[in-house]
Amino acid sequence: CDLQLTRLQVRQVLLGQIRNFQQLGCSPLPIRPVVRGDDSGTTANLLRFLQPPAGGWHLPQARAVDSNEAMATALAQQPGALGYLDSVYLVGRQGLRAAALETATGQFRRPDRASVQMALQQWPQRRGDAYPLVTPSWIAVSRTGLGPKAAVLRQALRYGLSPEGQQEAAVLGYEELPPALLHQAQQLTEKIQP
Repeated sequence: CDLQLTRLQVRQVLLGQIRNFQQLGCSPLPIRPVVRGDDSGTTANLLRFLQPPAGGWHLPQARAVDSNEAMATALAQQPGALGYLDSVYLVGRQGLRAAALETATGQFRRPDRASVQMALQQWPQRRGDAYPLVTPSWIAVSRTGLGPKAAVLRQALRYGLSPEGQQEAAVLGYEELPPALLHQAQQLTEKIQP
């Protein structure tokens, strides 16, 4: 099935209002929602997209897992499973495919390279035909109090933000940072002190 979902349909699946893929234009198969049971950036990004109801989510029918790796495994092994994970966990996995989501302009896009790059260039806004579930990965670092580790940390971050480091990230399935975010990260890296 070429699954295309609106924001409302994703909400309805998670709320148990849509329970079968047939309701989404696919062959009949019960939907088995899989969610993260831990706090995760992936979940936070999904909730920003969905704008959860005032009372929060109550998903008694959903299976909870504790990592992207566990999510990928659950999605691959359970017929009818529908969940969310970082797109890098789709790389090299047979049987997993991202649904196309409705963009701000009403088009449906999968997280392909062009759509993800467009989203990163607009981040934190969600507009245009960019895939709507994109967020950069962040590293939280104290700017002070690191002692001799500060120099080693700056060196590692400089590499990750260098052209070579960005190419390595792309090999792993991550997208290269657009110039504005890359410049911002490079400036913050240089503020790390002992």
